[in-house]
Amino acid sequence: MHKVISYNCVQSYNRLYHTLKKRDHKVLQTQKLILKNLLKTIMNEMVRLQIYFF
Repeated sequence: MHKVISYNCVQSYNRLYHTLKKRDHKVLQTQKLILKNLLKTIMNEMVRLQIYFF
């Protein structure tokens, strides 16, 4: 279950990343940072949830 969720998160991240890559560079830097932090938070949550589920 959590593997599917984290996989989807990574997919979403990649899609967003590629969309942003086409845009302004300065915007990209900020967005990348936000996305990276968001992804880190999500992955940490996944690990935490995994402890509860399994």
